[in-house]
Amino acid sequence: MRIESTKYLNLREISLGGSASEPEYSFHGEKAWFTRALPGAFTRMDVIATGNEKLDGEFLEASKSGGFKIRIPAGSIEPSPVRLEVSALATNRFRGEVEVGENAKLDFFLELGGKDSGTASGIIDINVADGAELRMLSLGVLPVDKDHFLRHRIRLGRGSRAQFFSLGMGGRKGQEFLEVALAGERSEFHSVGAILGNGQQQLEFHAEFHHLGSRSQSSLQHWSVLSGEAKGVFNGLVKV
Repeated sequence: MRIESTKYLNLREISLGGSASEPEYSFHGEKAWFTRALPGAFTRMDVIATGNEKLDGEFLEASKSGGFKIRIPAGSIEPSPVRLEVSALATNRFRGEVEVGENAKLDFFLELGGKDSGTASGIIDINVADGAELRMLSLGVLPVDKDHFLRHRIRLGRGSRAQFFSLGMGGRKGQEFLEVALAGERSEFHSVGAILGNGQQQLEFHAEFHHLGSRSQSSLQHWSVLSGEAKGVFNGLVKV
């Protein structure tokens, strides 16, 4: 399925196991692909503690059942963005993994939407290998009576670069977590984002940058735009 020049993937009615309506999808030149992860593809070590034992257990069960993976092989440059839309109905959990190979380039657009009440929750692991580049937009648009929890975990290799843009709006209570490990020497990460709230919404953004590689660089700009009785929360940590 394509929308103009944008490669378009869709996950609808995601079950606990993360079933996908498109089990496999080939990109430009058969150089990249989208597949359902096999059962058992994720382990307990892959599931980061959220502080909520029940939620952690649910994510572990979802991981055992599979999820989705997007891989961009080494040296591949995708000529148009890859767009992934997650449309969550009722209460859902999903897992995902994006891998950008060495010296590859990817523009990635993630949209979390849905309908009905309940909770939409997801964990996405992104690995940007040595010399690779990633530009990513994360957009959350949900109905007013739906809660959402989204965690991005990004790891950067040597000389890799990533730009991350986020916009959170909609939903009753929303939490977005951005955890970045600048593991490689001279890796760079730059983030710009905002939350837009009104009524009685409570929207949160939490960011942690860990500088593990020497001469790595990072920057973060984030705005909260609120009206009515809406509440915005921002927490940030940079560790060198």
